[in-house]
Amino acid sequence: METNDILGVINTYSADHPIKNLLDKSDLPFPGSYLSFLCKAIINVNKVSTKAAKDFINNKIRSKREESYDVHNLFSALCELSILNTMLIQSNNPKSFDYEPKPNPGSKKNPEFSIEIADVTYYIEVKAPNMENQENKLNAQLDKRGSVMQFDSRFPFIPEEIRKESLLSTDSRVKDFLVDANKKFKKRNWNSHYNILFICWNAETDQPATALKDPWHGLLTKNSWFKDEAGNIVKFENVDIIFINDLYQNHLVHMSCTTEPMPSTISSVPYFDRLTYEGMPNPFILPYSRNVMVENEIDEKIIFPLPISRADDFVDVVTEEYVTSYCADFKVHFRPK
Repeated sequence: METNDILGVINTYSADHPIKNLLDKSDLPFPGSYLSFLCKAIINVNKVSTKAAKDFINNKIRSKREESYDVHNLFSALCELSILNTMLIQSNNPKSFDYEPKPNPGSKKNPEFSIEIADVTYYIEVKAPNMENQENKLNAQLDKRGSVMQFDSRFPFIPEEIRKESLLSTDSRVKDFLVDANKKFKKRNWNSHYNILFICWNAETDQPATALKDPWHGLLTKNSWFKDEAGNIVKFENVDIIFINDLYQNHLVHMSCTTEPMPSTISSVPYFDRLTYEGMPNPFILPYSRNVMVENEIDEKIIFPLPISRADDFVDVVTEEYVTSYCADFKVHFRPK
């Protein structure tokens, strides 16, 4: 599979597909670099699995919905490809890659892929929320009244009138991610492998962090709101490591630029801040995004080989104290008239 082959398939996407529309601007710096990075990632995947490469370019990234495309499916696919490509580059044994493996025989639910890095096998699941729905809800409220309150924390007592006029916590989506990933993974047995869930978000990565580790209701705390029929807190024992990143936003920002980089004051992510001395950032390489790791009990030797950050960056660990100190309970959005 060559670059021209991939571009040829992209040219068959729906007329309004954002990546197809980049073809007409490919002589400009940012559309051209985005297409180049995308093709390189697909070619890299093709080296180990033609099936996976064809699935991405023909189905997942096409994300066909009637005569158009599905925004959520498109960005989910791009996030998955970015993580897959990054892990392949890091792996000392790329041939260990297995696309849609079946750790639980007979199950119809499978993680995205597995791969060996530094002689450790990792099963990896990638999740991204439907940001289109969230944006539509926000814009509808702003059109109606010019301002809207967004609750990132699960307040137990919000008056019904305020509830109707507000955006409520996104923690139900995060809960669904955990439930689904837990079903796809097989529990570790004598450290035979490790299961990783990547949660890819927009710039507001404090939302899933709050959903997971808010000390009053977080899904991974002793006060979790999510309980079974007997009233016991539901645990996700098959999920070993969780990373949260702003990868979704980085793809959106890069493909939205033409001749000039988007400043972080507009994009809400420092994606292009190092552009002048590091060269063009690549959204298909995970360390160009901001990543945090949710508190866990896994040995650092297992986590260290994972290509999550660049050597000069730190990865924050999301704890209950982290959420209390750095994550807002609510925000207010305004639209100037």
